[in-house]
Amino acid sequence: QEFVPRRWGEGGAHEAIRPTKALEPKDLCYEIAIRKHDKRLCKLYELIFKRFMASQMRATKLHVAEIEYKIGTEKIRKRVYVDFSPKGWALVEEPRITKINLSIKTPKVIWKKIIRASKNPLPSVSRVIKWMKENGIGRPSTYAKTIESLKRHGFVILTPKAGVLVATTKGERTIEFIKNRMPELLSVEYTRDLEALMEVVREGDLGPFSKLKYRIMATV
Repeated sequence: QEFVPRRWGEGGAHEAIRPTKALEPKDLCYEIAIRKHDKRLCKLYELIFKRFMASQMRATKLHVAEIEYKIGTEKIRKRVYVDFSPKGWALVEEPRITKINLSIKTPKVIWKKIIRASKNPLPSVSRVIKWMKENGIGRPSTYAKTIESLKRHGFVILTPKAGVLVATTKGERTIEFIKNRMPELLSVEYTRDLEALMEVVREGDLGPFSKLKYRIMATV
């Protein structure tokens, strides 16, 4: 009843990755343990296996509730899953369900802690890549390379625990230098247009020393 094979429609996206053998995660994990391979391979395969199996099962509807917390004058809203039906792909990957007691109007505070933090948290790698996608900077094949280049040249570092990107002193001084002398280079529109021109040059539709060179020299 829960098995619903995927149907391909016009313009549908293909699978990026999927299992090629009918091998359950526990079987592969056993082979990995015997051959003393990296145990992380087992977790990766289990993720791929579950996602593929879920894609071949009936759709599940998630029931969402919006909770509003009032602390003094501050209001915080949060969306949580409270139920789902039918089971469908939730048999393979059960969503995290939050139980809500609607009878509690004013909960009793049993513990509190004040944390001073910035309203603009430091960005993670995924957040930076999302920003690049939304602003048309780079291509999927260059997102990770761009961040790696910034790290390699010492402009940013990736914190080991929090997993966020932090600008180094070198990076901050570089931004300040460019901002004072060539502010146009920091413009999203300029970067996007420059990449578009470079793409045209790469395809051979524009000479490398025409508009592209004029644009760069005009800025410098």
